[in-house]
Amino acid sequence: MSGTWGVWRRGAGGKLTLPLLLLLPLFAASPGSARADEAALHGYLRYPDLYGDRVVFSSSGDLWTAPLAGGTAVRMTTHEGEERFAAFSPDGRWIAFSGEYYGNEDVFVIPAEGGEPRQLTFHGDADQVVGWDDRGRVLFRSRNRDMPPRSWALYAVDIEGGYPEKLPYLRASRIAFEPGGGRVALLVYDLDFHTWNRYRGGNAEQIWVGDPSVPEFERPLDFPGNQSFPMWNEDGRIFFVCDSLGRENLWSMLPDGSGLVRHTTFDEDDVRWPKLRDGRIIFQLGMDLATWDIASGEVRELDIRVPSDLHVARTKFIDPKPYLKSWTLSPDGRRLLAAARGEVFTLPVKAPGLIRQWTFSSGSREKVPVFLPGGGLLLLSDASGEDQLMRLDAPGGKPEMVESDPQPGWKYGFEVSPDGKSAVYADYSQRLFLVDLATGGRVEIDKGEWEFYQYAWSPDSRWLAYVRYEAVDRTALYLYDREAGTSRRICDPRFSTHSPAWDPQGRYLYCVTERNFNAYQDYDRALFLYDHRGTLALIRLAKDTPSPFLARGDAPEENTLPEAPWLAKDLKKKGSKKKKQDDENGEEEVTVRVDFEGILE
Repeated sequence: MSGTWGVWRRGAGGKLTLPLLLLLPLFAASPGSARADEAALHGYLRYPDLYGDRVVFSSSGDLWTAPLAGGTAVRMTTHEGEERFAAFSPDGRWIAFSGEYYGNEDVFVIPAEGGEPRQLTFHGDADQVVGWDDRGRVLFRSRNRDMPPRSWALYAVDIEGGYPEKLPYLRASRIAFEPGGGRVALLVYDLDFHTWNRYRGGNAEQIWVGDPSVPEFERPLDFPGNQSFPMWNEDGRIFFVCDSLGRENLWSMLPDGSGLVRHTTFDEDDVRWPKLRDGRIIFQLGMDLATWDIASGEVRELDIRVPSDLHVARTKFIDPKPYLKSWTLSPDGRRLLAAARGEVFTLPVKAPGLIRQWTFSSGSREKVPVFLPGGGLLLLSDASGEDQLMRLDAPGGKPEMVESDPQPGWKYGFEVSPDGKSAVYADYSQRLFLVDLATGGRVEIDKGEWEFYQYAWSPDSRWLAYVRYEAVDRTALYLYDREAGTSRRICDPRFSTHSPAWDPQGRYLYCVTERNFNAYQDYDRALFLYDHRGTLALIRLAKDTPSPFLARGDAPEENTLPEAPWLAKDLKKKGSKKKKQDDENGEEEVTVRVDFEGILE
């Protein structure tokens, strides 16, 4: 099926609507459409569990069941809210899950063969199912039922209802019980919904093992890497997920931490949301489900089809305002350039006019577009599968790759120099790059320990001001000289400095510096805090540039301090004359001069 397209239209009250027409497969069309339909039927499968020859999982926000051998799944729930974290009861008769039937996320149970869900919890906080105990109670976690607040705690609730009982652990997010014993394996913190691996901070996931009747707990493993989703097997080994070598894979150990073994070696997708039952571990792998057999070590991906109605992918009209991610003005200020839902548009700022769509690519996302001084647009597109700098010369045209050797990975957006010759961007690898827009060549400006996300060009396009993390909690301001290819710090390293902005005449570099340490007491937590540390500041770039603050000071003698030129008595007259000349002859060319010697003083 070929795609059609539309434009924004300004209706009554100035509202904008955008007909977003997606490429959809035709059920009775070409073989290509049949293949697309077959791919769509596999869905996005998450939060699995298994019992016997059946599996339960979430897809499209609903619960589904399917044969463990594969095949067509059956939808169990249809509510517009999300149902997730399904878990079979020990006898396989019930499925507990967290649902949003009444807006909040509460615990429900439903017969394993389907039927009407029964609500078990009614608290205002989110209640997330983590499993069952040997008494047939549903276990769930919640963060704000008891003290300390905003910390996970575990609770148990009977399937017949009643008030939930808090388990005897101050903080805990997951639990695994020792088969035939009294010990448990606990997880205090969790990063279940993390977007990166190899986190090493104070909230890293660590497994604790101990006997709650003593009570005494120890951390059996002490090596870099997150350990999550503890699962205690009948043979006495504790299986878990670990990312110490990069990707999250299945590992196991004895309760004292000895006998550490890595069992899977996935290098493209992480092992997510595992559950252990009867010698098999089921987990999410990419967009699909897989099982790992403990005895044989075999990994088997499940071929499950999800016959969903794909209501999210249907053709529909969408109000674009909630999806606007970036916008900028044209050089003459007459048109606005905006990106929404992966497409790029220009629209008039004041005068009546057309709203033009520049890109028509349902299969890719175009974002953060900017006008190029010489005409056309520069934007990021993932048409190749990776974010790449692309140039687009006309509405509906074919975007052209800018870099001769494209850098893979996610990018933080870019800034184009005023002369249109260069662009700068940062990427996921904590590097800052300069790209020549004519040749496509790329130069690495800097590499840090954290992402670069603030950079600004000088009016003459020679200098780039950017912010670099010098420590976890401290930033520094640097200047990069495009002609010399060198960078220098231009701020006091003791204080965080950020948010650079150039004076249009190139005399000053404005910034925010954090050096206001006025402590006040937070009586709720008995702490002294330093809030609102930032203050606006400017850096005089040339030695002979007068300070704009001197004319406001108290001079010991008349005319002993240089007066800021824009505060002169004839400012209005001179300024009006200069403005008239600029209007007639064009803007005066700006040259930025930087004297690094003494710039910190």
